[in-house]
Amino acid sequence: MMEGILSYEVDYGTDHRDANVNRRQFCTRTLMTAVAAGLPLPVWAKFNPAEAALGGRTRTFDPHQHYPSEVGIQDVESGCRFFFHHHRPEEYGHFHTFGRDEYGAPIHIVMITINAAGVATKLTTTNQWVTGTRYVDAAGMSTFIDRFSLKPANTKQPQLASFIHETVKKHRTAIDRLYRERDAWLAEQKRLGNPSPFTDKRHEELSSYSLVST
Repeated sequence: MMEGILSYEVDYGTDHRDANVNRRQFCTRTLMTAVAAGLPLPVWAKFNPAEAALGGRTRTFDPHQHYPSEVGIQDVESGCRFFFHHHRPEEYGHFHTFGRDEYGAPIHIVMITINAAGVATKLTTTNQWVTGTRYVDAAGMSTFIDRFSLKPANTKQPQLASFIHETVKKHRTAIDRLYRERDAWLAEQKRLGNPSPFTDKRHEELSSYSLVST
């Protein structure tokens, strides 16, 4: 078999029932092989970024369980990275995306909510306690958003990296606006006398933008 080419040869079994089982097994194994090897998915498979991140594993309800790994996927050149996890009953899961500052420390860019069909449904800025990254004001975040870059060739899962990169770039203006709204929220919390808005567990999402038309 040529390198980078998936074999589609399969024994479908001796009867109709065996054929259905073997086809399902074949499709599952083909997708898992493609995801693991970072190869393009077959034309019959609609790309689902959440399933690509899971890589055939069970989606666990746990904020500390990151997919496809603890650190996620990183562009070896830019240092930008992302991971997927699931810990909210009302959603299928979401991606956290990170840039990197001049000291190599991560800067949270935006959270991308994904539904079961693999469609991005919402963009969100999160409070500091959620990701543990430092605060950067809206003007500074504009620079980090511009610098966010995931080159497929620099990652272990090119198609998934491309999806995340294009989602951030496509909605760059909206993300900018989200950070201005976040800063307005912080100013209001200061006016109200909240001594520690960054660690206030009552507030997880500070601003959000729906990607689904109503």
